[in-house]
Amino acid sequence: MAREFSLFVMRLHYPMPMSIEKLRNVFSGRVITVNLETVRLPNGHVAELEIIHHPGGAAAAAVDARGRVCLIRQYRHAAGGWIWELPAGKLEPREPPLETVKRELVEEAGFSARQWTPLVPTSVRPVCSPRSCICFWPSSSSRQRSLARLPR
Repeated sequence: MAREFSLFVMRLHYPMPMSIEKLRNVFSGRVITVNLETVRLPNGHVAELEIIHHPGGAAAAAVDARGRVCLIRQYRHAAGGWIWELPAGKLEPREPPLETVKRELVEEAGFSARQWTPLVPTSVRPVCSPRSCICFWPSSSSRQRSLARLPR
């Protein structure tokens, strides 16, 4: 059964882009970097922002033949416990997002797919991080089930 998705996008246009007036690194770790950035906002005001830089990620919005979405239950200390999330992973250096998401769907859920459709990139925390998570919709040919369960 084919499903159609639609997306409504609204863009606000400002006369000038945001510019960085001053940048100070306050933390560099294994995965993230945190900067204090003094920026001139599109409305002309100046603000100091705490910006988290992350390599980005890729997620699979996998739906099986019965229309069920694949979610993984994982413990996340920062979230305060166990949460449900899409199979996803951090982009590795020089690894294309599609390869990341294929690897993560196999590792985390034991599924593979024949076809992959990129969906809209989303920012997980747009107020503090410019990096996005690129979401993909995995599927198979029309003669196959939506996803193939791999033997464990």
